[in-house]
Amino acid sequence: MSLFDLILQNASYGKLVTSFCVNCNKYMWPPNYICNCCNSKTSLRKIKRVGILLEKTQSNILGREGTFGIGEFGGIRLIGTIKEDVRIGEVIRIHEIGIKNGRLDIKFTILSS
Repeated sequence: MSLFDLILQNASYGKLVTSFCVNCNKYMWPPNYICNCCNSKTSLRKIKRVGILLEKTQSNILGREGTFGIGEFGGIRLIGTIKEDVRIGEVIRIHEIGIKNGRLDIKFTILSS
């Protein structure tokens, strides 16, 4: 099974995982079997679900309408859908993970205080 297949399999159970290097203590995205810093073998680890919204934009493309954002989670950046009014720099969390058209479908929400 390929690394991508393992990530999609975990996503189908609501878990978001990526490569993690124990030697460097770093998550990697896109995932890889070998650390791009120290060349050590990596293992899959759950991604931290709380992060910061770095950027957002609005899409008016037919079939892909909505607000999308880039969030930073444990040192990696992911693209996700945002349903709420959130400002850049706010704390967000990954609240839903799935698969849509063979790709990861990640949804962000504001972290409740």
